[in-house]
Parts: sequence; C-alpha cells; structure tokens
Amino acid sequence: MKSAGTSTDLGYRRDASAWLGLRRVADFWKFLNFHVGNRVRMTDNSNNIVMKFSITTLTVAAAVFALFGTTPEATSADLALKGYGTYDLGTSESYFPSGTRQGGRYRNLGADYYRSAEIEVDAVRNYSRSRSGNMSFELWVMPYYGADSGLVIMTNALRPLSGRRSYNGVYAAGSALSLDEPGFAEISLWEFTRRGWVFRDALSFTDEDWF
Repeated sequence: MKSAGTSTDLGYRRDASAWLGLRRVADFWKFLNFHVGNRVRMTDNSNNIVMKFSITTLTVAAAVFALFGTTPEATSADLALKGYGTYDLGTSESYFPSGTRQGGRYRNLGADYYRSAEIEVDAVRNYSRSRSGNMSFELWVMPYYGADSGLVIMTNALRPLSGRRSYNGVYAAGSALSLDEPGFAEISLWEFTRRGWVFRDALSFTDEDWF
C-alpha cells in the first residue's frame, strides 16, 4: 500500500481521440514529451500496485469527447468522486489483436497488450437536483502529477444517478492497456450530456508507478 496526496486542478483536457491513435508505447511517450518537455520523471516501482488516497473535489472546465457505441441518455448534473479510492494492476499481460471490451465512453481501445485492472472509490455523488446522464468511470496514466493530458487505459460504464443521491462503493474491473513506461495514475469521471461526453471529476495519485 502506498500513500498519495490530494488531487489538484487539472485545467482543460485535450481530446482523447488523439491518444487512441498512438498504439505503440514509444509513440505515446514521444507525444507526451513533445507537450510537457522534461517534466516526465521516470522511476521503476512495484508491478503489483494498490494505492489509497484522500480526495479533493476538482472544479474543471468541460471538454467534449466523441461517443463510441450506442447513444446513452443525455442530461447534465453536478457530479463528484468522494471519499477514498484505490487502483490495482495485474502483473501479467497478454496481446489482444482485436482489443478488449470496454464500457462508458469507449467500446474498445484497439489492438495492444492488456493486463487486468481494478478501480474503486468510496462514492460518486450527484449534488444537483436533476438526474445525471450515463457516466464513464475511467483509469488514466498521466506523464506527471497534475498533468492536463494523458492516456486513457480503461473505461467502465455507470448508469445514471438520481439527483441528491450517491453510489457508494463504486468498483470496476476489466482490462487496461499495458505500457512499458512509468506514469501517474488517475481515476476520472465523465458524463454524457447534450454536448457529448463531459469531464466531471478526477482523483490524481502523487506517486509515480510502473504501468
């Protein structure tokens, strides 16, 4: 178990479709270095990662993303991740020429190496009076702590949440893209609205780990 600090304001997020085209890991890190210069710090840590941290709610400007798959319900709500969260990555990886099944914003992330992954947060809270749209509960890898761009490596669907209500013990398991470089993990929450997919909140881990 490793400790991690609180989240920071992540600012505007770039369109993830740019990252999905970078299938090879070397291209991914070249792309990141182009945008963030020498701020990527590389260290090797444990292959089997479980982390826990306290959450600070983020206020982040929305970014619209393209929808893959069937059209979900489109509304808008004030959503946040609450409490504590963890992620856990498997130690073995396998190549999937057709990718693996995802949920939420993406149906498939394409052909690549994948490993098992689990993510969990204490709660997802809807602070508004209106029912939310469908949500996407995701695991990302960021090039440095507080980065506003990164690579989405796993997505999972969450059903709409009624106003003033919470989902407690939100857990998802699936297959995540396996990288050969370290980075900073982030769990993020997205909602489908009339404008498309909109970023709502994120939990950033302060320690760099191997993905």
